[in-house]
Amino acid sequence: MGHILTWLPAATACSVCIEYLQLRWQIGFCQLDDVADNSVGCLIGFLIFLMLRDIFLFTVMLLRFILKRAGRLVFLEKVR
Repeated sequence: MGHILTWLPAATACSVCIEYLQLRWQIGFCQLDDVADNSVGCLIGFLIFLMLRDIFLFTVMLLRFILKRAGRLVFLEKVR
């Protein structure tokens, strides 16, 4: 999965390369604020990913707990 200290420099480097190619080939506009915007976008996207991952893992843990409890209750009802 990686850490933000790995992803943020990689995203910034990719953005710098794209801006350089735009300047070199005279395609589009080469603007340094695009590099900052893309870096902030990477950071925000990574934080959203972390939140969604935590929500997903909590939901899976909760469902496993509920299913285990339900399995025990069903087993106890069968014994009676």
